[in-house]
Amino acid sequence: MILNKGSCNNWGHSNMASEPLRFTGPSDQSMNQVPKGDGGLSTLVLRRQGVVRALKMMRLRLASQISLELLAKTAAMSPFHFERVFQQLTGLRPFQFLSAMRLVRAREMVLTTDAPITAICFDVGYNSVGTFTRRFTASVGVSPRGLRRFFLNRQELTLDTQGAANVNGADIVVHCRGVAEGTLIFIGAFPSPVPMGRPKACATMVGTGTVVLPDVPPGRHYVLAAACPASATSDSFGSVETLIGIADPAPVQIERQSRQEVTMQLRPIEVTDPPIVSCLPLLFQESCARPLLNVGSPNDPAVTGAQPIAR
Repeated sequence: MILNKGSCNNWGHSNMASEPLRFTGPSDQSMNQVPKGDGGLSTLVLRRQGVVRALKMMRLRLASQISLELLAKTAAMSPFHFERVFQQLTGLRPFQFLSAMRLVRAREMVLTTDAPITAICFDVGYNSVGTFTRRFTASVGVSPRGLRRFFLNRQELTLDTQGAANVNGADIVVHCRGVAEGTLIFIGAFPSPVPMGRPKACATMVGTGTVVLPDVPPGRHYVLAAACPASATSDSFGSVETLIGIADPAPVQIERQSRQEVTMQLRPIEVTDPPIVSCLPLLFQESCARPLLNVGSPNDPAVTGAQPIAR
């Protein structure tokens, strides 16, 4: 399998029988199918190409004000039709995707440059340092200055642990497939399809298997995963091969003390996948601080972040 190389910036959909390898809400399998015998590219393929062109424009103009009309023109669609097709294909509205891209770019600049936080704020399209700092902290999981100190000085960070265990919560059993032995997998239950901030529950494991997200509070949750080589360090997280996935079904509806089971097939990143805004090294660190075991491997201390299922 050939994996995308680059920053850990995207997150995607599982390989489900009823849906394509795409991160989105309703089924968009037809978006990837070209009718035979039509003599050329299908309308659906042309729409996807238009969305990809719009995404490229977003990346090139993160600091600029971009209108929906300009993005739609780039995609060769009307604004109404473009917004609808964009959300079908990516799972997000255009400006939600753009906001996530700006925060990811800001995170990269915090880690790879010595630029002042104020300069980074303006470079990614924000006009207010206060607004930028609040959104960055809520979405990445730590403030810009705290993130820089963590990576430069290897300081320990005290992250919000979301309080005590939720007595009304329930476990989500995740059957994860599609990665080789020696691959480190992070799995989290997020309130939205985009991994922003801290998940409501999280776990880490090595290789494929089954793991439990404990005490997930009632409500709708998206179970998302990212995987990279277990040998990856904080310094290499921006350049390692990455796999991504979202559990089927999505979202998962948690009722009071009702265990749910989901399956997940990880896959390579695609250009239309929404960015991973959360800082994975910090989430891995926090999850690994709680030694727990992999399901089916009761004597394996290498797997952390989840309780084994009783058999």
